[in-house]
Amino acid sequence: MSTHAPLQIIVDSLAADIGRDVAVDDRQIRWLVHSPHHEEPDPARMRSILTRRVSDEALAWAFSFGIEEATGPVRLPANPEIGAEARVCIPLRTRDVLLGFMFIVDAKETLGAAELAQAEDAADSAAQILYRERRLRELERERERWLVTHLLGDDSADAEEAARALADEGFLEAGRVAVLVIRADAEPARCEIAVGAALDHLRRLVPPRGGLELRHGDHGVFVIGLDDATSACPETVRLRRASRPTGS
Repeated sequence: MSTHAPLQIIVDSLAADIGRDVAVDDRQIRWLVHSPHHEEPDPARMRSILTRRVSDEALAWAFSFGIEEATGPVRLPANPEIGAEARVCIPLRTRDVLLGFMFIVDAKETLGAAELAQAEDAADSAAQILYRERRLRELERERERWLVTHLLGDDSADAEEAARALADEGFLEAGRVAVLVIRADAEPARCEIAVGAALDHLRRLVPPRGGLELRHGDHGVFVIGLDDATSACPETVRLRRASRPTGS
């Protein structure tokens, strides 16, 4: 089942009820789930589905209507230059946190008050789901940091227990690992940003459960699995080869 299965149910149900294409995107307007197409999707939507992101022009256009600050539905008129039909955007918020957006294609701009109210209820449910998913990720990261700290600590018994927990709890799938230490030579604020960006980049290069990270102010640690069977991604293979100790 998809990670966003509850969101998919909400989107599909709303789309069927109001007869419109519906999508839920994250804060950068990268789609998370979308409904089946009720009509031929416009070029802007098709590009976002195929590439999982919108163009810079479409992003600027959407944000120009104040959707990040809005607390209710915002109508976006058609924009032929980017291939977008008219839409309604509903910000997904809970506990004063912006979590994403719900977009409803409304080419003829005929979405009525009752349908908008139903869409707002669906958006509220979607926001609650996104908030729970966010909190779960935060808790998982906290647990990961705690285990990696003990994995790299001086106590061998603690390290062995942490390694077992990382495997048993599905944080890392690897028989062998290498530890990469990343340092940045800059003022503290810029150093933390640079280290964070490097770790984020490394995390994108490895498959799920293929790497772990630990962040400090002036440096970061990345634990990468060395098992070749984990992924055939060329970037990951090159990264693993560069990480191998001599003679391994």
